[in-house]
Amino acid sequence: IAYLRGLRANQVLGVGLVTGLAGKGDSAASGLLKTTLASLVSTFGVDVPAADVRSKNCAVVMVSAELPALAKVGDRIDATVSSIGDARDLDGGVLMQAALLAANGKTYAVAQGRVLSTPDTSGVRTVGSVPGGAMVEQEVAAAFVADEVVTIVLRNPDFVTATAVQRAIAAAFPGIEAGAPDPSKVEVRIPQDQAPV
Repeated sequence: IAYLRGLRANQVLGVGLVTGLAGKGDSAASGLLKTTLASLVSTFGVDVPAADVRSKNCAVVMVSAELPALAKVGDRIDATVSSIGDARDLDGGVLMQAALLAANGKTYAVAQGRVLSTPDTSGVRTVGSVPGGAMVEQEVAAAFVADEVVTIVLRNPDFVTATAVQRAIAAAFPGIEAGAPDPSKVEVRIPQDQAPV
């Protein structure tokens, strides 16, 4: 029914390449595929002009994930891949390592692994998932205590619910000051001797 202000999930996004599609990938004429594939292999010391790339086994995809609040370095999360070219089917392909960036432009996770797709109502398989395929590389700083107050935000603002939560906190923790200044939140003041340093 509620969450702590300052603790929230963060969306991360990147561009990646799915390989091993056995002719079901982007068309050989795709300029986006040629450039992306040439760039990828160049990082391994293989210099191939983009114009010379001829592959129908790869697809350029967007890779997205949701970084949970308090995620730690090394945690694994699910990633979603979606074709941005003209690939016909991503199922069974392998997502090559892709950096996932937040809105601030910093990399918070990397994703890699086998793609599992689910066909839509028309049988198209251009969206898939990589279960546990993204690894957290950087933690998101969470600040949920402000001026020694923790704010509980109600998902469905309501005076009755806010008052009930405030009374439940007061009953469970005698001596803790809790108030409901409006129907959307309950503020809990942390005693000075228990405040985080």
